[in-house]
Amino acid sequence: MISGGAGNDTLSGAGGDDLFVFAPNRGSDRVLDFAAGPEGGDVIDLRAFDIAGFDALLERASQNGAATVIDLGNGQTLTLDGVTVTSLTAGDFFLDPGVVAAPEPEPEPDPGTEPESPPFDLPGLVNSGPTDITLITLDAIKFAFVVGPVYAVGVWFGASLFGKASEAVFRTICYALIAAAVIFGLPALDGVLR
Repeated sequence: MISGGAGNDTLSGAGGDDLFVFAPNRGSDRVLDFAAGPEGGDVIDLRAFDIAGFDALLERASQNGAATVIDLGNGQTLTLDGVTVTSLTAGDFFLDPGVVAAPEPEPEPDPGTEPESPPFDLPGLVNSGPTDITLITLDAIKFAFVVGPVYAVGVWFGASLFGKASEAVFRTICYALIAAAVIFGLPALDGVLR
């Protein structure tokens, strides 16, 4: 473990896999021989800083000649000599997993457009959007009590006659039922059938 003290430090690894540890308010430091990337083996510990993930760290990094400079905040920087920003990987850093990026604000809706309908929340069968829509309503339950017995009688009647019908008659009835379901299921008939 290699750590700079107070003030600005120039650090160098001891060969092999090195761990460089940094803390806030201890000056700007420079690492001379950081081996970046999956083959490098060196790691920089920045868990003491409020950096919300590798993408947030890359936003703070800039290329300065042959070095990468990472802005750690409050005027503190970390310079990695001979390292390009594009060679850095998430595995090169230990970051505080408890730091969460602030959510991006929702864009204001365009006054000339229709608002999008929110997605359905299937676990509760209720739309959790601004207008809650229940999928199972009292009207749907009443409809099921009216149609259910008729459906049950139809299934019983069809099952009892199934053995007596020829294959040609059975196919004709099936095709007629499928055609009727398609026709009655057309959106154009919604207003007529309700």
